[in-house]
Amino acid sequence: MFFISVVSVAVTLEEAKPSVAGFISDRLDRIDRLTQGCVDRQEIPGAVAILLKDGQIGYYRAFGWADLDTKKPMEKDALFRVASMSKLITTVATLQIYEKGHYDMGTPLADVLPEFAEPEVFVSWDEEKQVFVTEPAKQKIRMKHLFTHTSGIVYPVFTNAGRDGYLKAGITDACPDGTMDLAENIQRLAGVPLAHEPGEGYTYGMNMDVLGRVIEVVDGRPFARYMREEIFQPLGMTDTGFFVPEEKRERIVSIYTTVDGKLARFDETVIAQRLPNNYLEWWAKDSDKIALGGAGIVSTAYDYAQFLQMLVNKGNLDGKRI
Repeated sequence: MFFISVVSVAVTLEEAKPSVAGFISDRLDRIDRLTQGCVDRQEIPGAVAILLKDGQIGYYRAFGWADLDTKKPMEKDALFRVASMSKLITTVATLQIYEKGHYDMGTPLADVLPEFAEPEVFVSWDEEKQVFVTEPAKQKIRMKHLFTHTSGIVYPVFTNAGRDGYLKAGITDACPDGTMDLAENIQRLAGVPLAHEPGEGYTYGMNMDVLGRVIEVVDGRPFARYMREEIFQPLGMTDTGFFVPEEKRERIVSIYTTVDGKLARFDETVIAQRLPNNYLEWWAKDSDKIALGGAGIVSTAYDYAQFLQMLVNKGNLDGKRI
């Protein structure tokens, strides 16, 4: 894992002594003890922590292991699968499209993606017939519902009622294997029922992945390419993307989960049990074919700090505005 704190506006990021950056060394020692303690108790395998103030990096350290089995030390430039921290970046990208006037928050999603024109709402799952029982949605899904997770769109792997039906649709939630493109994945998602009426509940779902497809349709570029050219490259996020080139893959940290209170590798066996229809090494596949904006980004603590500094700066970093 990594921890990031960004305080106050700055033009660029520069490393500085803690005292120069405005941090108190005794307080930073607390972070050392806390994080190393988590590693020692095997609550986490490792971590990278970075703190910024006024554009100065006053604290930037690595703890523990990038891989427990081989005792590979964690490095500050370690590559992390940032999971749902991808959502914030995708949100900014979609708001760029908003600024260009391609939609407003009340725009029906079906105006951009016609496959969502007639959504159905989940009622029950018929176990005997292996089919959904649904009713037509009374409300349209609107763009604002995607940003607020109130559309009713689900994460299939996180469903309880009707889980078998959602999984049978073959939707990839976060980690694509590259066999289908983003358009097909979202088409499949549009074919399963919503958890509730749009705007009448909250369901943490694949809303940002749908926004990625919105960007493709409106802009014309593959979603991953748009992110490279409009977000990552302008901000100097050189180690961030949906695809990791071969020469950087040794920097990817291993994933762990908890089994019987102990850390255990999150491998293909575990992902098949917990995240069916997903693939652990999606970052080795063609991201221009499919990239999922809800959970698919790989990044470093430093790169993500640059993104956060841009937000603190109200859209600017190093003379560039996104």
